Amino acid sequence: MEIYIQSAGTSPDFDYSWQPQVPPLLNRVSDLIQSESPSLVLAKFNNQFFLLITGLESPTKKDFAGRVIRHSIAWITEANDENERLTRAIASQYLQGEFSIGDIDRLIELGGKNGFYFDSSKFENLSISISNSLTLENSIDVMADTAQIGKNSQNLRNSLAEDLRRFCLPPNYELLVVVTGIKSEDSLTQAQIWRSLSNLVKSDDWKTVSGKKNAGQKQNFLIAIALVVLVAIAVIIIATIILH
Repeated sequence: MEIYIQSAGTSPDFDYSWQPQVPPLLNRVSDLIQSESPSLVLAKFNNQFFLLITGLESPTKKDFAGRVIRHSIAWITEANDENERLTRAIASQYLQGEFSIGDIDRLIELGGKNGFYFDSSKFENLSISISNSLTLENSIDVMADTAQIGKNSQNLRNSLAEDLRRFCLPPNYELLVVVTGIKSEDSLTQAQIWRSLSNLVKSDDWKTVSGKKNAGQKQNFLIAIALVVLVAIAVIIIATIILH
């Protein structure tokens, strides 16, 4: 498990930064969220789960100007059953407002050459503890594969949290969950996300995103068409040679 923290120090010399480095997969999701507001992203890229939670306000820490410091956390894990359960559990607890920001804040210490520091092993233990505190059902029911979008309301957050608690993640999406503040419905719809919530979406209930396919599905479809065309061309060439 790889864990990355974004935070700030108490001096003007230490603005917000990621430690130990910028998460490798962050650039694939950063345009989908309003990162300074509380946001959540859950994605599966190749064989890795990527979970991002941003905008966690510290209950104790302030910067040099007296402003509350906000923490962001990113997890990158191998995509297996155990880590799927871990990411589902953390995401579900966050969506229901049960995520322990105080525990997170205590593990981020001010000081050092970067303005703050943390022990990744303690964060990993906390992550496992958070996931173990939530009982996930092992339903054999297939989770709805249709992409849906709605307003970032507590009602829909609870609905999404319940789905994450009960069901395994759908296999045909890279972008699984995006919950954020000010992002347009069009931008989230075009991103082909399985479940997305935004303050700018007006629908109080889940709304199906029609005519959208996962990027991986589209790629596979185009590859299949290309193969059919190549086979057809080869057959025509062979037939032409034989006839002549």
